[in-house]
Amino acid sequence: MEEEIEKIRSDRNLIMGAIITIGMLICIALVVLNSDVFFTSKKENCSKDPFASQENDIYNAKVKKYVGDEIKGSEVSLMLETIISMNQENAEQIGKFISVQVENIEGYSKSNKNSLEEECRKCNFYEDEMAENTVKNVRNATEEIRNLDRKINSSKKYKVEAKYEEGIIYKVIISENEKEDSNKKGKKDE
Repeated sequence: MEEEIEKIRSDRNLIMGAIITIGMLICIALVVLNSDVFFTSKKENCSKDPFASQENDIYNAKVKKYVGDEIKGSEVSLMLETIISMNQENAEQIGKFISVQVENIEGYSKSNKNSLEEECRKCNFYEDEMAENTVKNVRNATEEIRNLDRKINSSKKYKVEAKYEEGIIYKVIISENEKEDSNKKGKKDE
C-alpha cells in the first residue's frame, strides 16, 4: 500500500512538474514573440495605416496644391500656415507631422536652416523614430516655420517638393526658383 501511495505521489509530482514546465515555456514564448525581434519596428506598427486611403488624399491635398516648380511666394506662405495648422491639430499623433526643409532662401542663414530642421525632426516620426510630436515640440517647430515664413518674398517664385512615406506627405522642401535668378542674370548680360 505504501508503494502505491508513493507511486501516486511520484506520478502526481511528475505531472505537476510537466504542467509547470509547459507553463514556463508558454510564458517564454510570449515574451519572445512580443519582443522587437519578431514584431515589426515601432515605425512600421504605428505608421502602417495612420489614415485610410481617402483620409490620406484629404490630408495630402491640403499641401499638395502648393507643390511645384514655380510657386508664388504668397502661396508658399499660405502653405506654411496650412502646415502649421495641420501640425498643431495633429499634435500627439504619431506619423502626423509635416517637416519643412529649406534648400536655399535668400536671407535665411545656415543656422536658421539647421534650427528649423532640428525642431521639425524632433516632431517627425518618419525622420527620427524617437521623435515625439508633443504640443511643446510642435510649438517650437511652429516658431521656426514662422521665422522661415518671414523670409519668404511674395514677389519671388519658389520650388516646393513633397516627400511621402506610407502614402502621406511627411516633409516639404522649399528652395528659391533658380530659373528666375538665371533669367535675371541673362537679361543683365545682354
